[in-house]
Amino acid sequence: MQNNTNSHSFFVTVCKLFDVLAPAFLLWFAAGRTAQSAPLVVYVSFFALWHISLLGTGLYRLATQRSPLLYSIRVTASVIVAFAAVNLLAIPLRLSHISAIWNLRSWLLASLIILASRILLFPVLHRFGTGAGARRNVLVVGTNQRALAYAHLLRNRPELGFNVVGFVDQGWAGSHAVQAAGFRVVTDLDSFLDYLRRNVVDEVIICLPLQSQYARALEVAAISAEQGIATRILGNVFDLGTRVTKREFFDSPELITIAPAPRTPHMGVSVKRVFDFTVSLLLLIVIAPVFALTALAIRLTSKGPVFFKQERLGLNKRPFRMIKFRTMQPDAEARQKEIEQLNETGGPAFKLRNDPRITRVGAILRKLSIDELPQLINVLAGQMSLVGPRPLPVRDCEKFSEDWQRRRFSVRPGISCLWQVSGRSTIAFQQWMELDMEYIDRWSFWLDLNILARTIPAVLTGQGAY
Repeated sequence: MQNNTNSHSFFVTVCKLFDVLAPAFLLWFAAGRTAQSAPLVVYVSFFALWHISLLGTGLYRLATQRSPLLYSIRVTASVIVAFAAVNLLAIPLRLSHISAIWNLRSWLLASLIILASRILLFPVLHRFGTGAGARRNVLVVGTNQRALAYAHLLRNRPELGFNVVGFVDQGWAGSHAVQAAGFRVVTDLDSFLDYLRRNVVDEVIICLPLQSQYARALEVAAISAEQGIATRILGNVFDLGTRVTKREFFDSPELITIAPAPRTPHMGVSVKRVFDFTVSLLLLIVIAPVFALTALAIRLTSKGPVFFKQERLGLNKRPFRMIKFRTMQPDAEARQKEIEQLNETGGPAFKLRNDPRITRVGAILRKLSIDELPQLINVLAGQMSLVGPRPLPVRDCEKFSEDWQRRRFSVRPGISCLWQVSGRSTIAFQQWMELDMEYIDRWSFWLDLNILARTIPAVLTGQGAY
């Protein structure tokens, strides 16, 4: 499988940063180009409210960007809402700076700068939106006319960001229409679970006739949820216990989404990504001297490359190359079979307190968690997050004994997690996986901040690090 990073996610992040940084200069200019023209609170309030308005109207989703007229109306409305909120805030704060002229100049410039940036960036969005690296892989279950019609809808609407990887069904007389339309039947219903285990699938759309195939459709939805894959159903809702359902519409068909975990608000995901991008970028700049000194120490004390790169599985099992400072001998991976029986973690993961492959400098780097710092590059690229389940090697993931453990792939992997702040290598593999499920089910931005705050003392004390 090819490395499939989410280019659209990166594009959206750039748009969000541009929406905050570029208008800052124009609003300052509109206010009269003097520091006394507007109190700082006005700008801070405006940017916060403006960004919330843009997020709330869905301006960063692919589906809302197909109509320039609709997009322009939404931008204008969002900025009006933000300015109205700032004006209300000005009353109790007695901000004499807010005036009709300031509102008019600032509103016009703020609206124009967003629209102008999108005119320039729309061609890039179109390229990313139709590229394999940015699109969500969809598996359609069923080969009837309704399933084929919906696949045609997704294929003809590339701005929605979906890629139909294939169909799932038993062979029958009508399934030849799928091949005739240029699609593929990639597996039958009996091998559906095996296909999900081995391939990158973001969403499953069930188009089976529920009246006659209810039990089979229920089984497909349950398997998908256990694997951490969202399921969409055309038609009637059926009960899946505690699973969260959400109604969505793409043109005429009604879709009911069955989430593998409590549904994360779109705004929360957006805030998390912007936070990851901004913090990782700032940290990479600040700790550049640490990078240089660490690289020098590794080169002077052992032969081999400075960085250790290994294929790990990320969001929805997308493989990527995770980067760490090398802490072991260059032939460490080849020698792992020799000491496999000494594993102290249990399960498929391998952890050994006194691993003979670790170099002297490597032991110090691991104790201080400095070896993890290059993963900030993965965070910047959108392959990882600051907080999330730790990405495991492909070798370990292939040895999962229970399918519920694969639900950890439903979120982006992270540098730190509940396992990291709860004892790390001293925790058994089963409990580690349970902590990952707890994180997914309890997720909020505040939980991420809490974990990051707990990571600092865990790193300083070297708790469970080896």
